[in-house]
Amino acid sequence: MAKNHGKSTNTNTKLTQISIQAWVKSDVGRVRKNNEDNFLADTVNGLFVVADGMGGHEHGELASQRATESVRNYIHNAMSGIKAFALDPSPERRAWLEQIIEGAIQAANLEVFKLAEQKGVAGNMGTTLSMLLFVSPNEALLGHVGDSRIYRIRNKEVKQLTDDQTLVQEQLRKGLVRLEDAAHVPFGNTLLQAVGYRERVAPDILWLELEPGDQFLLCSDGLSNYLIEDEIVTVFSQARGEQIVPRLIACANARGGRDNITAIVTEIEDPSASMAATQLDLSADLLSQCPLLEGLGMAQSMRLLPIGQLRLFIKDEIIQAEGNPGVGLIMILAGRIGLYRRGTWISTAGSGDHFGDVELFDQKNASESAICEEETRVIIFEHEKLRQFFNENADMAQKLLWNIAKYQAKRIRNYEGRLAQLLGQ
Repeated sequence: MAKNHGKSTNTNTKLTQISIQAWVKSDVGRVRKNNEDNFLADTVNGLFVVADGMGGHEHGELASQRATESVRNYIHNAMSGIKAFALDPSPERRAWLEQIIEGAIQAANLEVFKLAEQKGVAGNMGTTLSMLLFVSPNEALLGHVGDSRIYRIRNKEVKQLTDDQTLVQEQLRKGLVRLEDAAHVPFGNTLLQAVGYRERVAPDILWLELEPGDQFLLCSDGLSNYLIEDEIVTVFSQARGEQIVPRLIACANARGGRDNITAIVTEIEDPSASMAATQLDLSADLLSQCPLLEGLGMAQSMRLLPIGQLRLFIKDEIIQAEGNPGVGLIMILAGRIGLYRRGTWISTAGSGDHFGDVELFDQKNASESAICEEETRVIIFEHEKLRQFFNENADMAQKLLWNIAKYQAKRIRNYEGRLAQLLGQ
């Protein structure tokens, strides 16, 4: 379990046949001096938790920390049985898995409850807890107490998967108040349940069917109180994975940031987005514009392209930074990218161009920064995968290496011209 007040982390791993990426950040906000949120992002075991502590300073922070650690330990102790579900999804194992989620939350609840008694603050120390456990490539389990939230983003549509366990939501469910009046209900945000307030808690438990490309957002109310669902969809549609969480948190802070803000974004990798599955809908005209592929027919090109990753970047986005590890050989399909050295513009690369070939050979950090001048679509060939491809495809390696050399010579001549201009010659 990790706690993070301003940095984000990114992990990527395989769970059986499912590929999960996760991006996490927790921010203290603009008003609070202490962060009472905690989170867990365990891509190895497919377990994600957000907890928003209550009780003030030490007590809220400790409650969320203990609850998160307790859930982690409980789930880890049952992991062998959990992983077996992917191979044997029998009704008995399904029922057992529901008991595991229930048991993990009850264990966390009891631990926080006893801790509150020890500190003499019984009934005034607790935490929300929302957890997501991926149990197979097709299914996940959700557990929830309080008003932190879990959303699913699928096909540019967002769905709130958890129900806020608050007074106003209970009144809405019972038809005692109209939706348009909900914001004016006195003490409407009062929690009806929280982990640690009583000896037992009644968590919501839900099975989720997964689809490739599904994204999930787990967040504390410091985020959800500031964003509507349409805005969440917009951010997810316009940003790549590692950009989503910082943008969401920046938005919450810009709108007041009166509470701690924690967000986890998980994404199930969509195999249909891979080069091999889609064939990239690339036309012969488009491929003919790429110097890297000069002299290769469509058949040979389609042997190379599946080892790359198709990526879309937005305007002003940094693809790579000078001095940092290079991301690979990057071939531009559409758009423009400015190339910089030591902060000075060197050139602009457009459709068909590529860069990152120097690092392919010297295996050093990126020699130039690359910043998108407009929305840009690229194929990224990781250097190691490209080297392996050369070793396994000698017939194509000679053509590709010759193309890289010719293109590098052209770039050197252009750089010489640019240098002459700078020197006034």
